Amino acid sequence: ALHTRPSSHAAHFLPSLVVPCTSSTACFSTSQPQCAKRRDGNPNRGVSAVRRTGLNKRQTLSVLKEKLPQPVHPDDLPDELKIETDPNHGLWGFFKDKKLLTTPKEEFAFGRAWSEVELRRKSWDDLHKLWWVCVKERNRIATVTHERQRLRAGYGEYEALERDATVHETQKNIRTVLLQRYYAFERSL
Repeated sequence: ALHTRPSSHAAHFLPSLVVPCTSSTACFSTSQPQCAKRRDGNPNRGVSAVRRTGLNKRQTLSVLKEKLPQPVHPDDLPDELKIETDPNHGLWGFFKDKKLLTTPKEEFAFGRAWSEVELRRKSWDDLHKLWWVCVKERNRIATVTHERQRLRAGYGEYEALERDATVHETQKNIRTVLLQRYYAFERSL
């Protein structure tokens, strides 16, 4: 016989199908639910160079097993693909000695910054020229730094930062000397 009204003990004997697996069993419990953990879907999970674990059957390398193409030497190119450039082109000013990258030894071979005492002896034209030499040098440093990061060379960052700081100090000293001259001119009026 079916009962039409629920018994007070019926809910106690029912299986726990109504309770979701993510809820805790005890009231105010701080423990984690005991459900199965879901994978994060990372195909490279478990691949480690430190523990020497490798690829499984489903994982593939980004490099094919076929031979990689070799670059063609500029002398071997057909005539229609050869590009003639002006050896005195203005953009070569962004590279030292027309080389794409310099070695750290070449990059670190520079002197000190100009002091304010030395700059006070210079004329307006000399200070103007020196300012633009410093701007050009900072552009060279930034270009080489960008190329080094693009090619992932892995060297020369410290040397470039040191050289840039020295050139920047010269620019600060030029600005200070010009400001001192301006104040002296204002006081003389």
